[in-house]
Amino acid sequence: MRPAINPINGAGPWRPLAQEVFMVGRFAIVGLVATGVHMFTVWALIEWRGVAPLRANFAAFLAAFSVSFTGHYLWTFSAPGSSFRALLRFLFVSVTAFLFNTVLLAFLLEEGWMSPPIAAVPAAGVVPVVTFLASRVWVFRPMGQAQVGDKRAKDCSSPDSKSAP
Repeated sequence: MRPAINPINGAGPWRPLAQEVFMVGRFAIVGLVATGVHMFTVWALIEWRGVAPLRANFAAFLAAFSVSFTGHYLWTFSAPGSSFRALLRFLFVSVTAFLFNTVLLAFLLEEGWMSPPIAAVPAAGVVPVVTFLASRVWVFRPMGQAQVGDKRAKDCSSPDSKSAP
């Protein structure tokens, strides 16, 4: 009789799947904490300090960015490669996600469909999705690791490929 394969300890063919599931779980936890920081900050600035919604959203983005990068770099992806390179890439992805977030928030406010604190909820919800996808395939990829579809991945995976003398 064949022994059972335990996906938790990484034995057998389940290991890559288990690792991926745990990474997604860590990403989700960090993302939820960062989103909570974002939501609390924007709400508190609007409600308690009377800050304009778009300015409050920018301040909230900065706070959430700090939490998110630190958590993903150190915990989710276990500090892969250069922190400076990862920070620049993460900043690019985060600014792009923030711009989309801001356009969506401005649209929701302009249309008057929701109050400013409520409109921030769907606007901020976009950021974790965009950030996960880009972080997984680009931001935190260790240096030298080829991506799927990358020519280097095809060349390196071939058993016939040999380095030139």
